[in-house]
Amino acid sequence: MPDRTANNLATDSDLAKIDAGLPQRLHALDAVRGLAAAIVLNHHCLTIIPAYSDYFYSDWTTEARSVTEYILFYTPARIFWSGYEAVTLFYVLSGLVLALPWIEGHPPQYRAFLVKRISRIYLPYVAIIAIAAVAVYFLQPIFHISGGSNWINTETWSAPVTIENLVQHALMLGQTNFRLNGAVHSLVWEMRVSLLFPLLMIPMISWKWRASLILIMVCFLIVAAIHVLLRSVPENSLTGTILWELQHTAYYTIFFVIGASMALNLDRIRRFFETTSKYHAGEFVMCAGLLMVQTHWSQTHAFHNIGVATGSVFVISAALAPGRIERFLLAPPLQFLGRISYSVYLVQVPILAAVTFFLQNILPLWSMIIIVYPLVLTSGWAFHVLIAEPCARLGKRITRLRQQNPQRPISIKQIASSRVQS
Repeated sequence: MPDRTANNLATDSDLAKIDAGLPQRLHALDAVRGLAAAIVLNHHCLTIIPAYSDYFYSDWTTEARSVTEYILFYTPARIFWSGYEAVTLFYVLSGLVLALPWIEGHPPQYRAFLVKRISRIYLPYVAIIAIAAVAVYFLQPIFHISGGSNWINTETWSAPVTIENLVQHALMLGQTNFRLNGAVHSLVWEMRVSLLFPLLMIPMISWKWRASLILIMVCFLIVAAIHVLLRSVPENSLTGTILWELQHTAYYTIFFVIGASMALNLDRIRRFFETTSKYHAGEFVMCAGLLMVQTHWSQTHAFHNIGVATGSVFVISAALAPGRIERFLLAPPLQFLGRISYSVYLVQVPILAAVTFFLQNILPLWSMIIIVYPLVLTSGWAFHVLIAEPCARLGKRITRLRQQNPQRPISIKQIASSRVQS
């Protein structure tokens, strides 16, 4: 086996390391998550421009009217603003990372798992919703972007803040009006499916690929059956809402199961790329994956979704390949982006909306996009340091104290005085 330690590459032994009871995350995958967050940022930045918003929301049927639009609509360059596809990759990646403790033989107790997921995902989500709500409260009556797209003017900061809407956000209901921060709608499914995740792992650990296949088929049948049922159910009825929520939960569960299946086969994936490294298999698989996620041209949602799921598997697999791709992903700037990726994802729409609103009479839209990038990275880093990371540490502290005193209630004083060992 080649010596990868000398090249500072992640090895199979990395999978055996557990950091304070948390699933070990391969560093290359952190960079993949960071790049995906950057692609979502590109998507949001471009969709403030009418042509790009129209193209995306018309199911990719709007015709290009310039050379730049042609390149970004019809060529593989569209990968740079493939926001929907990047979010799907998030789900597959989450399934892989969440499955690692079970693969390593250290499955967490459900209570500890729940506390950590709430602390890491939900609390920062609540914080950014609160920040956005304050901004919308003051700016919504006058918010309008001259020359901006339908998305920025009608789907972002276009509705007043109400108690009902805040409660919907707090409950993470799938049909919530997410005009406070459009990016967070994906977190509903991230949170919901991740809380069901330990139940998914029970059969997958025992039956491996058979369980994965059965779970995917069951979810697919649920999606298809509810699709038929919804045709005869009033759209805004309680029954229709419940069915819609169940259908979408089953749909997004498929991507988590795919990711968990990858975790079950990490050794095989790694060995495949080790034995084929001289043929540059990692590079070929990465290119194939990036092309596969670009199946929007088919105008067929089922085919597109299959292509995105398959492409995500290819991209993540190639990221685990030892060699040039891994060295690239381990570069310090990409590792930094990976560490703050969740915060970048949370702050990007509020920053974009604020910048375009305050500078619209000073600068053209395209130049404001340039300004948004450093502001989002800076704000994302600050949000990570001040909110996201402390929330994650809070979950670790509560879990550690609960393990030390399983029968005694935990006080706020104990949490504040505890220290998480690094």
